[in-house]
Amino acid sequence: MKLFDSCQISDVRKLAFLLGGTGGRTSPNPKDRPVWFGSGEAIQLVWPLQVNDSELDFTAPWRQVLWMKDLLKPMSLPVGAATSGHHETTLKQIQVLHGFADRDIQGLIIPHGIMPFQA
Repeated sequence: MKLFDSCQISDVRKLAFLLGGTGGRTSPNPKDRPVWFGSGEAIQLVWPLQVNDSELDFTAPWRQVLWMKDLLKPMSLPVGAATSGHHETTLKQIQVLHGFADRDIQGLIIPHGIMPFQA
């Protein structure tokens, strides 16, 4: 096994960000989680173990489509995140999702993992 001594922790964090942002697998089983071994030790790359800094915001995807009450504030969609032909539709759908977060959900059951959609 070759060790990458020149790999900085910021590079490993970028890898974790990319893996999570592209649907990198996260599992309750530690053997199935993304791990970096380049430093000679196993470094977990799952998003819940990452901390935000000035360069990487691991809460950004959630804050952009925030549809449940949370302590985090909603975040606008970054420029270029949607193609020009779909930009207005995307913004409209995100506003609908943010609107769901403002509802009183005491009597509303939302199955975990199912995101509401309004056509």
